[in-house]
Order: sequence, then C-alpha cells, then structure tokens
Amino acid sequence: MTPASPAPEATGQVAWADGPVPDRLPHAVWRSPLVEVQQQEGLLRIPTVARVLVPTDGPPTVERRAGVGGAELDCFVNGPVRALRGLLGGHFALRGSAVLVDDGALLIAGDSGAGKSALAATLMRAGSPVVADGYIFVDAGEPPTVRVTSTKVGLWPDTVKALGMDSAHGELVRTGLAKRAFASPVPLAGDNIPVRKLVVLSIGAPSGGSNGPIVEPQSLDLPTATRTVAALGYLGQAVTPLGLSRDHARWLMSLVSLRPVQLSRPGGGIAESLAELARVAVEA
Repeated sequence: MTPASPAPEATGQVAWADGPVPDRLPHAVWRSPLVEVQQQEGLLRIPTVARVLVPTDGPPTVERRAGVGGAELDCFVNGPVRALRGLLGGHFALRGSAVLVDDGALLIAGDSGAGKSALAATLMRAGSPVVADGYIFVDAGEPPTVRVTSTKVGLWPDTVKALGMDSAHGELVRTGLAKRAFASPVPLAGDNIPVRKLVVLSIGAPSGGSNGPIVEPQSLDLPTATRTVAALGYLGQAVTPLGLSRDHARWLMSLVSLRPVQLSRPGGGIAESLAELARVAVEA
C-alpha cells in the first residue's frame, strides 16, 4: 500500500515550479496516453501546454511549451494535477461539483457535459456555498466528508446568460477559453463537511423514464450504484496497480452508503431546466 500523503490542499492555488520533466516514468505501474503513475509520483501530459511531474509531497514540476503563461497553467494545476497528486497519496476524487445545503454537502457527480457546474451555480445563486468544482475530494467515513477545494464554479457563456449573471464578474478560466469562474458570494466556514446526499446527473431519460422536462430521481440499487460511482471516480484504472484497492473499496462503499440517486435531464440545452433541476436535487 502506498503511504498516505498529506491531504489535498484546501481552497486556494496549488504552488508549482518550472523545471525539466522526463518524457516517461521509468518505473510506471500504469500508463495511458496522457498519464503515467508509479509509487509516490505521477506524470501528466497536457497536450500543447506542458508536461507535469507530480509528487505526493512538494510542488509539482512543470515543463511548459514555449509561450504558455502561468495563468494558463493554473487551471490544470488546480484541477487534474491536484486530483492526480491526491490519488497517489490515497485520497480519491469524484468528477463533479458540490455545494453546502443546510448542514451538509450535496455532491453532484456525472460525466462531462451533464451540467454539474451549471446545477451547482444555480444552487449557489440560491444561497448554497460552493464546496468543490471539477473534482470532489471525499474522505471515507460515517458519513463521508468532503474537502473544500474550490469556492468558485466554472461556467460557459450560455449558462451565465441563463442564470442572469454578469460575465464581467467572472474570471477567465484559461486564455482563449470562454469559460469563466464565479466566486461563491456566501462565506464558508470549516473544511471537512459531512456529505448528506449524492446525486448522479445524466442526460436523457433512463429506460422506462417519463417524457417530461425532468425525470424524477431514481434510487440506484447497490450493484448499479457501485458501478456508477466507481466509473465517476478519477483515474480508477490506476487504483489496483498503485496498491490502493482496499482503501478505494472502503471509499466507494462509504459513498454508496449514501444511497445515490440518478437525476436525468433532457438532452440539448440545460438553461430551461436549471431551476427545476435544483429543486429536485435538493428534495431527492
């Protein structure tokens, strides 16, 4: 088993340093076109941007392409680089967003494009502080707890317009990208927040679902919930090669114990359904 590293950083920018980064890891136990991992270290390739050497402790080393600025790198360092470092140290993450509702966190997980950040922003506008966006670090427990890693939510222009927000109040996520990050206006106290609910957001009605604008939430049975949550975890294929299977199983069962529900929305634009999605997600 990999010794546990320090937990992922709380809210704020992850420090990094410029320097040479190898093309490959010599002792990698798992490789993909973009990521390699070995004990205590990972390599992340960001096409056209940089290669990043990610240790479990200490700042990542970045070898960037000519002309790539620091601001452009920050969105990657505070997203997938942070998630990779967490994984190497046995801290697992879900792909999604999270907000604080009443006395606990509502996790919104789902595949890319499902509308996770848009739903989180809708709840933020209704007074729920943002806990995480992009990757949600969850610690196993009864109940599991979520680490506050971002109080901003990244939104595309259509969602900004649908929510009646002023794009000037958001920061560009990356040079040349229309996506902007909006800070939660509600102050957030504490770091480890108990998780009260896990909603899996998907596009299109599941088999047997209604044809209405929003499909009523469906409770997932144990096998389905386990498969679904596992598939939404960050880099799950690397868990076994890194010797983290036992810790990962405990983490997974901790999330499944929340009895996740699936909430489906119609395909196409999400703007028309945001308010209803938010209501159903909170009440599910």
